[in-house]
Amino acid sequence: HGSSRIIRKSYHESFYVRMMGRAYMLWDEAQAEANCKVITRTGGLDFVLEGSEIETKLKESMKSAGVEFSVLDLKSLSDRFPGFSMPPGFVCIQSGDAGVVNASSACEMFRCLARRHGAITAENLTVESWTAAEVVDLTGKRLQGKLLRTSRGVVHASRIVCTAGAWTAK
Repeated sequence: HGSSRIIRKSYHESFYVRMMGRAYMLWDEAQAEANCKVITRTGGLDFVLEGSEIETKLKESMKSAGVEFSVLDLKSLSDRFPGFSMPPGFVCIQSGDAGVVNASSACEMFRCLARRHGAITAENLTVESWTAAEVVDLTGKRLQGKLLRTSRGVVHASRIVCTAGAWTAK
């Protein structure tokens, strides 16, 4: 998964800003439950063309969702962040909520939480096919579920979650 992914609330579409507000709450809950920190909040800088539609939408969507931000001109940017610069005609939108997700640690955190909540996980497994089927759970109750044919045999499950990577052909 690599070492990191960016996380932020700075989007020029309101839907994504609101979605990320909820995502941050869920990330915080998961980290608290797992007693594991996978997000480092660093703050973020978005550079946009001054007076552009993107600048207007970015500020409007963040403001409407209650996301705090500052607009920095070149002088403010270099005063606050020495060594940073930007081309003429640009502004910088600074937000404190942005950060970095340690992707590998996050995947392990969610696997641990899933197992804690009763999931059975299998890695490096090829699912050849799956079909709807009646299954029997651990208490003997009959349920509608899934029958998976895998590289390691047949698996009966009440639910499946497939987390195939981008490298998957099917």
